[in-house]
Amino acid sequence: MQPLQRSYAITQERIEAMLSKGSLFGFYDQAKVDELENAEELTGKELKKLEAFQNNKPVFDAIDTVEMAVPVFTAMLDTMTVRTDNMRKAAGRGFINATDCADYLTKKGMPFRDAYTAVGNLVYYCTGRGKLLEELTLEELRGISPLFGEDVYEALSLEACMGQRRSFGGPAVEETARQIEELTKLIEEYRHG
Repeated sequence: MQPLQRSYAITQERIEAMLSKGSLFGFYDQAKVDELENAEELTGKELKKLEAFQNNKPVFDAIDTVEMAVPVFTAMLDTMTVRTDNMRKAAGRGFINATDCADYLTKKGMPFRDAYTAVGNLVYYCTGRGKLLEELTLEELRGISPLFGEDVYEALSLEACMGQRRSFGGPAVEETARQIEELTKLIEEYRHG
C-alpha cells in the first residue's frame, strides 16, 4: 500500500491552474482590495472579487515572503561551510532514536507501553550522566531490560533510524534522493520555462 502523498507546495503550476479557473481573479493587488473595501456600494462581481482577494491573501503573502527570502538564502548558501561532524553530533543529542529503541524492545516481545516507559527511564538515566542511548554499555541497558542484546547498537544508530523513515518527505536516503530529484526538475522547468 502506497503512503498518502500530498504536497502543499505553492508551485507555478498551481498558481496557473488557479488563475485559469478564475479562483484568484488575477494577482493580489492591495490597492484594488483597499478600493473595494472602502467602496460605498459593490456590485455582485466586485463583492465576489473582494472575497476572492481576501480568501487568497495568504497565498500571495507566502509568494511575497519566498521572493524576499530567496536572495537571502542564496547568499547564505554561497558562503556557508557545511560541518558534517557538527551536524552528526547535534543529531545525536536530541534522543531522536528513542522511538527506535522502544520499537527494538517491542520487536523483542515487550508491550509498547512498557517499552515506552523503559526508554523514558533510559533517557532520564542518560540525561543525568551526559550520555546518548548508543553510548550506554550493554550492562547499563540490561539494567533496564534483559531484552537488550548486542544488536541494539545497530538499531540505535542514526543511519538505521533515518533509513527506516521512508515515508513521503522522510529522511531515508532513497526518499531524500527522490526529493532532490523532484526539486531539481522543478528548478530546471522554472529556468527553461
